[in-house]
Amino acid sequence: MNNRQEWNRREYALVVRALKSPGNAGVLLSGEFGTGKSQLVRRLVTSKELHLPMIRLICSAALTDSSYGALAPLLSGAQQPINDVSAIRAALAAVEELLQLEHGAEHVLITIEEAQSIDSASAFVLGQMVRSGKVKLLVVSNEQHEDPLSLDALMSVARLTRVVVEPLTPDEIVDFSGTVLGYPVSRGSAKIIHQLTSGFQSLVQDYLELAVRLGILLEVEQLGALRESSLAIDHGTAGRIAALAHRHPPQVQQLFEILCITGPLSIEQVDRLGLREALQQHPTALIELRDGWTYLSSEFFEEGLRASMSAGRSAGVYREVLAHLGEDLPVGPDFVGFRLIFGDTVSREELLAAARRAQRSHRYQQALELLEKVEEPDREAEAIRLLAHLGAGQFQAARTLLSTSAGKLGDEEGSLAQDVGCALNWLHPAVTEPGGDLTQRFWGTSASDGGHSDGYRGGDCALVEGIERVRSLYWLGQPSTALHLSEQSTVGGTAVPSCRYRLALLVVAVRSAVATGSYEQASRLVDGFVMGSSYELLMEHGTVQALRALIDARRGQVSNAQLYLRQARAELALNDPEGLLALCSSLDLLIEQSSNGEALSEDGAQRNDKAEQFGQCNAGRREPGALAANAWWAADQLECDLLAELQRTKPSAGVIDRILRSAQQNGVFLYGILTYQVWNLSRNEKLASRAAEILGGLEVPEECAALQRRQRAVQVVQDSDVKAMQGFAQELHDEGDRVLALEMITRVVDYWSAQDNPRNRGFAIRQIHEWLHQMGQKPWGRMARSLEESGLTARENEIVELVRQGLSNREIARLLTVSQRTVEGHLYRIFAKLGITQRSDLNFGGRH
Repeated sequence: MNNRQEWNRREYALVVRALKSPGNAGVLLSGEFGTGKSQLVRRLVTSKELHLPMIRLICSAALTDSSYGALAPLLSGAQQPINDVSAIRAALAAVEELLQLEHGAEHVLITIEEAQSIDSASAFVLGQMVRSGKVKLLVVSNEQHEDPLSLDALMSVARLTRVVVEPLTPDEIVDFSGTVLGYPVSRGSAKIIHQLTSGFQSLVQDYLELAVRLGILLEVEQLGALRESSLAIDHGTAGRIAALAHRHPPQVQQLFEILCITGPLSIEQVDRLGLREALQQHPTALIELRDGWTYLSSEFFEEGLRASMSAGRSAGVYREVLAHLGEDLPVGPDFVGFRLIFGDTVSREELLAAARRAQRSHRYQQALELLEKVEEPDREAEAIRLLAHLGAGQFQAARTLLSTSAGKLGDEEGSLAQDVGCALNWLHPAVTEPGGDLTQRFWGTSASDGGHSDGYRGGDCALVEGIERVRSLYWLGQPSTALHLSEQSTVGGTAVPSCRYRLALLVVAVRSAVATGSYEQASRLVDGFVMGSSYELLMEHGTVQALRALIDARRGQVSNAQLYLRQARAELALNDPEGLLALCSSLDLLIEQSSNGEALSEDGAQRNDKAEQFGQCNAGRREPGALAANAWWAADQLECDLLAELQRTKPSAGVIDRILRSAQQNGVFLYGILTYQVWNLSRNEKLASRAAEILGGLEVPEECAALQRRQRAVQVVQDSDVKAMQGFAQELHDEGDRVLALEMITRVVDYWSAQDNPRNRGFAIRQIHEWLHQMGQKPWGRMARSLEESGLTARENEIVELVRQGLSNREIARLLTVSQRTVEGHLYRIFAKLGITQRSDLNFGGRH
């Protein structure tokens, strides 16, 4: 909270630029109530960017019918009856007096706030004052003027530049939250907040502050992340939301109040309430028209307005709806809840329909509350209750209800009982259940052998079996098959919210595509994954960000990967349905050395501390159950533990052997990848030699293209054939496997360093820099360490980049604040290290 930084909107910069322009008369700053116009003006008034003396005029509806009422502060010295001429003279006299007090000032800035209430006479006078050349105007309005002639008078006479303040985008919410909280929110949280507030700045600020007070928005690694999205509106927040509503015209306020009680209304119902014309005359982004229905676009605004209404006001609105709509009443869960509050009779069918709607909209607690009003629950009521418990993550309640309601569900709902049972065993198996293959617990058979048992196999059961089967295929070294089956799978109506299954299939598909080296396909899969509701964003966004980080790390876009990792770690710390937090830790370890373009140069104690930190980052995090998450987490944690051990100054061979034995139990793919990491990253020759021997003896399935390439890379290096190493590196680069290509050419650098051949080593270093330049990246990992030992220093790399930009030695010296001779000395050493003789050879964008 102590690191808040002032955030300037894009519109703020436009206003400042327009007012600073010598030929500009002023700005009309328009936008809806609540979008942040007032905050922008306050920022402008308190800043020192304009250096203009200011006069603030604040209008009100009470001034609309009084001529020149808005100009009262400027006309206080008038001694005669006011007309246009005398009003202009008196106002200009006040301006002249202010200019005399502000020595050197050429203009006075007059801000007209709440200009929708300005009278046309005042607007005409202000427009004429601009022509004096001594006044600039900043008119703040929502453009729905009570006096229609006033806006025309301002715009036609003063010729103002129009700047519209729009609702915040998710990216702007990220920046704005840093101003409010002192730290930005994650992008997933920003998207959720945007959905719930429609981007209205006042609502965004209220939501952020309330979420922090309630402990729902938590700071994780200097990012704010939501652990849930719905908030219990407190009294202060409700009051501010009501104040926002009351700034709108009376009939729009009336429609706000009706919609917050009834939920969505058809256009015909709005017509019968007599409010359609008002909506057409005063459109607002807080009301959305979609497919013939009228909605409040902000759930947070809706809940806050509902919380602000007194019992008497709610009753009045309720009676008004009944009087106008008769029997054509809304059937949404909110309105049914109000009917119950006011003691009206609600039929069993209406209660069940409302509860079903709430459950399908992920409003599980509301569904459960409505079901409490159903007397003698039957099969349908118990089915809805069961799904609501499951969707809310109340697994024990769902398990208990499933065991006690089997008779009520009956034969017709037998499939639902099996679906829920399968989903429970997948998401949160009972601690007392035995271990072993997941599908054996369901059907007494293993997915990996393709067997099928008799009995029901639809819905959730079939999806769970399919997901576990493709995941098994991935670990067994058949990622192409797993990818194909994942893409072919479809998710229909399920007991568990379908987004959980879609997400699980996405994780398998993306990891399979990466395993086959199909990075572009992996990117398309992630880009095509749609997250709709705030519930889905909360459950899925962190996982998707982790997958983006995985793809970019594998194709060498490590700077992007680091950005995604920071976002993913914050969100996954609170919601990690697929258990990818350990994957984030292992990716951190692989690319952490690229943060500033230099290899880490910590001493042994520091490296050991870092290894301990990464190794323990996820220890004990997983709880019993949640097999869907545990499956990935356990394997990724092995890689994280291995990489952390390899970071140590003296890695333990025993620990590494234990990790590799555990990996071997997960299949050839994980075992091979981790063994390659030992060979590639270990500083211990015995460990590396042993890893090479293991990799050479592995039978790698044809589908594991990524592992096959690494197996071949090890063999080429072991043969000490430098031409073959260079050729294979170029082949890998051409095929798009650029990370492995860089690792291979790094081996070439090491080879020539061992041979004490600086010229050939220089050629290899130049090849690395050329490829990094093409990728827009800096060295990382083992490559960074190798270049630090035998390549260019950070300052030398900086000078190379400046030479590439065409700067002379003198210009470089001036820029770096060093002598020209120092620059020449650096270039001499650079030429020697790279085996070149002229500056043009430093153009790494060309071929060498």
